[in-house]
Amino acid sequence: MGPRSDTGAPTVVYNDANEGEKGVDISVLMTTFNHESYIEQAIKSVLSQKFDGHIEIIVADDASNDDTVDRVARLQATDSRIRLCTSERRLGVSRNFARALSYARGTYVAILDGDDYWTDPLKCQRQVDFLRLHPEAVGSFEAVFIVDQSGNTVHEHHAAQVGTVLSQIDFVAGYPLTSQTVMLRRRACEVFPEWGYATPCQDWVISWIACASGVIVCTGDVSGAYRRSTAGVWTGQSPRRQIAMFLHAATLLNEHGALAVAPDAQERQYLAAYRSFRHYVDHHFSLIDALAIAMIISVHSRGSRVRRLVENSMWVLRTYASRTLGRTRFV
Repeated sequence: MGPRSDTGAPTVVYNDANEGEKGVDISVLMTTFNHESYIEQAIKSVLSQKFDGHIEIIVADDASNDDTVDRVARLQATDSRIRLCTSERRLGVSRNFARALSYARGTYVAILDGDDYWTDPLKCQRQVDFLRLHPEAVGSFEAVFIVDQSGNTVHEHHAAQVGTVLSQIDFVAGYPLTSQTVMLRRRACEVFPEWGYATPCQDWVISWIACASGVIVCTGDVSGAYRRSTAGVWTGQSPRRQIAMFLHAATLLNEHGALAVAPDAQERQYLAAYRSFRHYVDHHFSLIDALAIAMIISVHSRGSRVRRLVENSMWVLRTYASRTLGRTRFV
């Protein structure tokens, strides 16, 4: 087996070549759990970057029970840029991410989960060049391929057009970018908040915090791949659970500043949840699931909860009545 902690506490394992090393430009935060089939592709996609500075990869394993740690350790033995963090017991998504962030030494931090990968070898150079030229920006993001578990492309996902500028107010109602390509200035987000541990949406939390001191800009086309997996933190959840996770994360942000940034924050969040809800009803939900989520998002809304519950429930019933009659489009 790979290196483990004797006490069960998180352990960071260094190579002799990089212990105490200075001048790190980019710290890639790679959280992983049971990614033995994907982790080598993720790491090698970082190592293949054509970048004129120094990159370190902090692989934070959350007590995988497969061969993930061994595969990382074998790669680490051949490349000093890889740092491996292990744990005997599960920390959870956000605590594992916070641990990786605490070990980062780079001027910039990039996020890449252990089952995703980068596709453009110039990604890091392009993003760092942009951030060096634009001190008002605290981060950069780009588009991704959505791939299935085998790595086959499903479609391209462009969260925004190149040149789009996101401020903190844009994060009030959701997460409007792609984590697999995001790069942030470490000084803008180097401490993960204690309240953020309550949600697995750590990418939303850390980007929200970074945006308090600047903007995040879309700097390129497709440069990474996001893998849809049944074991994924997000894609592995049922639609009902996804919306519940979204609303819980939104509530946490409201409690820690979102309402001050945008007075209509809760209304924006309700509308974002409602749009997702309608999409899922059309494609995925059973009638019981749909009615349950109608109740979840209606109760979450600010004011007029009973009216919205009635309206949403009626929409669900009309949708399923239309489906029963053989119609394919819903209003």
